Amino acid sequence: MQGYLLREDDLKRLINDLMKSYKVVAPIKKETRFDFQEIEKFEDIRMDYDTTILPPKKFLIPPVETLLKFKRSANKAEPVFDSTPTVLFGLHPCDIKAIKHLDQAFTENNNYDRHYLNKREKTLIIGLDCHPYDYCFCSSVDSIFAKDGFDIMLTPAGDGYFAEVGSKNGEELMKRLGVKSASESDAKKAENFRAEKEKKIVRKFNKVNATTVKDLLAKSWDHKHWKELEERCLACGSCNLVCPTCFCFDVQDDVSLNLDDGERKRIWDGCMLVDFAKVGSGENFREHRSQRIRHRINRKFNYLHDRFNSPTCVGCGRCVRACTVKIDPVEIVNELSK
Repeated sequence: MQGYLLREDDLKRLINDLMKSYKVVAPIKKETRFDFQEIEKFEDIRMDYDTTILPPKKFLIPPVETLLKFKRSANKAEPVFDSTPTVLFGLHPCDIKAIKHLDQAFTENNNYDRHYLNKREKTLIIGLDCHPYDYCFCSSVDSIFAKDGFDIMLTPAGDGYFAEVGSKNGEELMKRLGVKSASESDAKKAENFRAEKEKKIVRKFNKVNATTVKDLLAKSWDHKHWKELEERCLACGSCNLVCPTCFCFDVQDDVSLNLDDGERKRIWDGCMLVDFAKVGSGENFREHRSQRIRHRINRKFNYLHDRFNSPTCVGCGRCVRACTVKIDPVEIVNELSK
């Protein structure tokens, strides 16, 4: 491992420097929980957060986003793009991998989503390795460590942070900061932190891994457990809304009261909602909750696996934490494994 050692004063200098040119988004305390928000000063950042209510994707795919504005009388429409330079600071490895999946989804087959990419191209990612918390299962889906997808990755190392560089932009930031290269001892401390982190993760798949879970689900289409889950699920869609890799959306036109001016917006949508698979004729292709749960789990671990070369669940545990009846992907996979 090669990198730099950053102490708290170095991080403060880095953030203060970035705030001159970027909107800096970082984890902050929000009552009893944490959330990613634009910060005003370095002291707002909580380096010790477990996870956030919503993932950082909300700054790349906002819950409600204007795609274009139109004027009917002029037969005119203008696209709306947001290109605000942004730093996403303090992202855990799972959220970094989630953004990699979003990058794949919004560029797949050369179908480039400019609304997403305009923001993504102006975004720097500074990651922060983490301590496991009660709901995470990142080791089962190969997202326990960030291998790429970041500009700088910070790992606790004694009284500082071992900083790995993942891009030219990251290297330029380190040079501008003027910090020295880390020693072998610093690198060893970072390695020890990661080894201890791996030992602390207790929620895991029992008999499958990130590669073979898709085969298990392919064999479990008619398993009785889907029906058992239907008796618990409230179909509230909370799991969709907090998921860092869900990218489904609805598109709606919002026309003003003069019936002339308007905006076309995209709004987060979710496969657990009752009308998601309903078509114009009134037919609903996933009318029952058991069908929607099965679809969601298969989409995360099976359907998109071959397209993205890994599960699109990153094991952050937000869905379990948000679910009022605690439906848990780990428990589902382990029950099917029996």
